[in-house]
Amino acid sequence: MYRALIICSLVTLLVEGLFVITRFQAPQIVSIIQVERSMQRGSWGEEPSNLILLRALDWAKPQAQDEPRHSKEDPFTSALSRGTNGITLSAVYKSAEALRVLALLRISGWMQWLPISLVLLVPCAVDGAVSRKVKAKEFRQHHPELFVLSLSVLIALPFLLAITALLPLPLWPNVALVPYLLMAAATRGAISNFHKSA
Repeated sequence: MYRALIICSLVTLLVEGLFVITRFQAPQIVSIIQVERSMQRGSWGEEPSNLILLRALDWAKPQAQDEPRHSKEDPFTSALSRGTNGITLSAVYKSAEALRVLALLRISGWMQWLPISLVLLVPCAVDGAVSRKVKAKEFRQHHPELFVLSLSVLIALPFLLAITALLPLPLWPNVALVPYLLMAAATRGAISNFHKSA
């Protein structure tokens, strides 16, 4: 079941990415980035929103690579260089690069919620552990269905976040709190209903 969930999530992510870069032009994606930037400024303020942007641009910055130096220009290297330049100038490549920046900007914005998520996650995990001990002392039955459901949510959540990061529409920054709430609730449910088989 978990393997099928992972495969379906990966296929959905791949199809979504290919759909977006083929149906949306780079200027359209850039306009979404600009709208989300204004939303982030309104939600976080000027300084935190600038930090989010700088972090995303730092992630998106290509790594510097040393190009091999050739004493003579051979035909194969010249043809390969022209082909590579043609790919990087194509509309699909530009859309893919703009979508990558949009996804990194959203992930960078979600990183701002990490301190608050820990405040939510730790008490929920502790509460789940206490609930599990209480159930064991009172000889109450664990719920394997809730355990499977909670674990499925925890497995699917990273893929849902990746799918959300590629959505070609503006997202309100505070929506990022919802996955952290789901993670906290699913963690509590998984710990509370975990049962070792004899």
